[in-house]
Amino acid sequence: MKQTVMRCPLRWAMALLLFVVMGREAAMAQAQSPRKTTPLVVMLGDERTSQAGNWNKLLGWKGVQNAGVAGETLAETGARLNTILQRKPQAIYVMLGWQEVCAGASADEIFAQCQTLIDRIWAHAATTKLYVLSLLPINERLTTDKNLVDKSAVVAEVNQKLRHYCQTNHIAYINLFKQFVFHGTYTLQDALTTDGVHLTPMAYKRWAFFLKKFTATAEQS
Repeated sequence: MKQTVMRCPLRWAMALLLFVVMGREAAMAQAQSPRKTTPLVVMLGDERTSQAGNWNKLLGWKGVQNAGVAGETLAETGARLNTILQRKPQAIYVMLGWQEVCAGASADEIFAQCQTLIDRIWAHAATTKLYVLSLLPINERLTTDKNLVDKSAVVAEVNQKLRHYCQTNHIAYINLFKQFVFHGTYTLQDALTTDGVHLTPMAYKRWAFFLKKFTATAEQS
């Protein structure tokens, strides 16, 4: 028996070829086009930043990375800073210098190291917004850490230097310190701390509230 061979009409073959080519081009275009991702916001600091936990939940935002590391010094933060900057975050909120306060460094020494890191981040201002946060106060009456005796004044002095530097160089500065102390003092409010240093959930809610408030104001100006 003679076998019958089915032959596709020419127009069917051309249509099939066009379908394959268009499908391949569409797949290539999708692969090459940048994916829509949530802008990265980095919370950079030490244990006070780290212990906040989920900053996305606190702030009601998306794409917030908690980059706080407990016990980290300014030098250690500097060592990992390039890795953070390479990701081109939309914004970095940075609170630096607490470990140096605990170690007994002077306000001038702490500020000098802070300035170096601030300048490194500020050099990427074209792609990353920088917000410098004041150091938070302590409550010397409630803490049992003898290394923190008379350190409240050092914290206040560092903040003064940071504020002046940021204002001079048009860098956003968020003064959380005054929102956490008893009025007219350098002392962290009792309700905001568990031991004179570490923060309560109420304190983190206050931190988030004023951070969002300042950011909204800055974006409108």
